[in-house]
Amino acid sequence: MTKRVEHAVNVAMAQLRRANASFSEMMKVRESSFPYAIRLSLGYRRTRGPETRPETETADPESATTPSSVYCSLEEGLWTSYKEKILPLEQDYAFHWYTCHSPLIENDFYAKPVILVMGPYSSGKTSFIQRLTSCAYPGMKIGPEPTSDKFTIIGYSPEDSVMPGGAVVVGRPNSGEFSKFGLERFGSRFLDRLQSVSMCSELLRHVTLVDTPGVFPGAKSYDHAGALEWFAERSDLIVLMMDVLKPDVPDDLQVALRAIRRQSHKLRVVFNKADELAPLQLTKVYGTLLWSLSQTLRSAEVPDVLMGSFWDKGVKETLFKSEFDSNLERLDNEINELPRSSAVRRIDRLVKRARQARAHALLMSFLRENYLNVLKKGASGRMSVVDLQEIYEQVVSKHQIALGDLPDAAVMHKKLFWPVDLPPVQNAKLFERIEHFLAVDSATLMNIANRKGPLKLQAIFGSQLRKVVSEHIPPLQGKKYTRVFQRLCDKELETISLVEVKNAIVDDGCGDIDVLDEETFTMLWQFVDDDAQGHLAMNDFILFMHLVDHWCRGEKNTCLSLVEKFMKSSDKKIVSETIE
Repeated sequence: MTKRVEHAVNVAMAQLRRANASFSEMMKVRESSFPYAIRLSLGYRRTRGPETRPETETADPESATTPSSVYCSLEEGLWTSYKEKILPLEQDYAFHWYTCHSPLIENDFYAKPVILVMGPYSSGKTSFIQRLTSCAYPGMKIGPEPTSDKFTIIGYSPEDSVMPGGAVVVGRPNSGEFSKFGLERFGSRFLDRLQSVSMCSELLRHVTLVDTPGVFPGAKSYDHAGALEWFAERSDLIVLMMDVLKPDVPDDLQVALRAIRRQSHKLRVVFNKADELAPLQLTKVYGTLLWSLSQTLRSAEVPDVLMGSFWDKGVKETLFKSEFDSNLERLDNEINELPRSSAVRRIDRLVKRARQARAHALLMSFLRENYLNVLKKGASGRMSVVDLQEIYEQVVSKHQIALGDLPDAAVMHKKLFWPVDLPPVQNAKLFERIEHFLAVDSATLMNIANRKGPLKLQAIFGSQLRKVVSEHIPPLQGKKYTRVFQRLCDKELETISLVEVKNAIVDDGCGDIDVLDEETFTMLWQFVDDDAQGHLAMNDFILFMHLVDHWCRGEKNTCLSLVEKFMKSSDKKIVSETIE
């Protein structure tokens, strides 16, 4: 390592010690020369306070940016993009008050996928969850009558625990859990119907489940539809359980389904207990339920429907048993794939939110410009829902945005019923930032999600894979790589070249070249050869081969943990300490 590199590393390590920085921050310092680092141009950092406007900005989004920042994980890029370019617009135009969206916090971008299970009472929701987790969660009840009146958030913990709703909202989310910030808006009566339980289940290490109270007729003491909409907006998958023995869609369920209509692309409809009916009866019930759901969701597309018996006792012998088993397997596979496909969904979710925030801000600016009295005195007697829909069409035509990005006209009309604080005049600088995110940064984030090799896992899952482990190179393995190095190295320079390292992998059986593709090899090499000299000293070679060995044996998490420890060590004591 050259003196220049040693000096740079020492300075960086001193800064990190003073700031008690995380591994993510270390990657920013060390990856400034790393060719696979992805750069996002950030907008001006906005501070909330008396002076909220930047001193200088230009109309050009490319020039209205601070120096690029390097991100080693997708979550970091998403969180920073939201904080810098989307949140200021949301705050200025009261996006959170007019919609069900709450401000996002950093934990939301690191959360495990969320599965929302909803449906009428006694349709098999809790039994379905019991089958997924292979055990009953604390306080779980199953029966033909309404057995639960609570929203239950189910997460992982080595020991069973239950937390009431009030503590759930004010408590800090655990690692991997989504934020509950915003649920307090539904009032204390709702919090009495909310709880969080934790238990030991392998599935819950990777996803979070939400069990909902069965929908049944009767007035609720809280906004049930609004709470469902809040959870649906944060869910990655929504499972609607329907009982084929009760082939109707009551009014209360229709209200609940309309509340989640904007999230219908996440919806999977399960016709449960299908093995209880004869084939002819099942065909009639299937048609009836499908027609009722399409009318409620107001969609011409047929929803994704799965029929079967989704509990832990299996499917009865029927004519359609093979089809039911296939549906069960398909849903299980989709749930298992959620953690692997979370990267693209996170980007998609933030892009949709940015489009909705932009459309809302354009609408409020249009109302301020043309309908000032409506905002000052409220819409009562001055504007109907039809009038608001016509305004929507004007906004869409003027700004060339999608009508679907605007909030529901009926809901917006209710919000406009009361006088509100006037939104600011259309701020071109805020709109430039969000347009830059939609046009440029979203594509850059997608490139991070599409990385291959060891950085793919690290970029997609970020801190979830950053678990520092007490992994050491076994003495026998260290001696093996030492012998290989001494045989192949340049005796004068006491280093080994990249070509010779590849030969060692192929000829000496130090790794499977079919598993270790060229891009993965290059990425691991860049971690070790941080001074970009194209050759490695003995300790560097031993570390590199150890990483290759872990990667080829499928132990990618351990490989990344070792890489993390290497990045934290400026003088690479990891190897020297473990083989002495």
